[in-house]
Amino acid sequence: MKFFSAALAVLAAGSAVAAPVDSRSEPCPCEGSGSPSVPPVSLPTVSVPSASIPPISLPTPCTTLSSPSGQVTGAPGGGDSVSVVVGALVEVVVDVEAKVKAELGLIADIIAKADIDVDALVKVLVDLEADLKVLVDAEAKLKGLAIDAAVLVAADLEVVLKLVAEIQALLAEVEVCLKGLVAIKADILVVIGVHLHACLDVINAIASVVVKFALAVVAAVTANVDLHDIVVKISASVDVINTTCGSIAGLLAPVLKLVH
Repeated sequence: MKFFSAALAVLAAGSAVAAPVDSRSEPCPCEGSGSPSVPPVSLPTVSVPSASIPPISLPTPCTTLSSPSGQVTGAPGGGDSVSVVVGALVEVVVDVEAKVKAELGLIADIIAKADIDVDALVKVLVDLEADLKVLVDAEAKLKGLAIDAAVLVAADLEVVLKLVAEIQALLAEVEVCLKGLVAIKADILVVIGVHLHACLDVINAIASVVVKFALAVVAAVTANVDLHDIVVKISASVDVINTTCGSIAGLLAPVLKLVH
């Protein structure tokens, strides 16, 4: 299970393309093949009375991200500008992030109790997955958005920077919550494993689209020295997204093996 790693744009004089995503960080489920390499864990064997858990597989790896050439197929009819489309998506991310924060808070409260309410925990995870899927649907417009270096200006890149920064913050909050969640009893993890798997798949999809889009923007404007500072910030944020995704994959890998 590997996630794409970030490509910091090579901004030396004469450089015209962004660096490919760095694959040296912990494997991420959006990159390469196979499940993430994590140390084997020893968890107690338990009997789950409720359980008829359908067999699931570890997340299907995505194609390794590479730095795009800088031109993405335009939206039908000419589409909207980068600022308009990405700005609207940022608003969706902010709205979803507020809901996700509330759900992560509920998860923290539930697992902090000595007697964990498994049904309540499952319900919150289902809600979390549904809210994250809103971002997957909203990101669809990025796939058909034209990226033209001749018309991109600093204001466009500032909006892109805002987008990657919001996604970075959202994933960081999820990571913090998961660190506590995966430490609960193994018998509960077996029950909720299928829901954690579903959430991981959605996280993969969210991050993949944003990273590909951000790399395409960076590749398109790398030669423009006037946009150097913003490009560096976008690349740095993408790098953090990749690192966080790798961490999330590592946290969940032992849990997914329990229900595999």
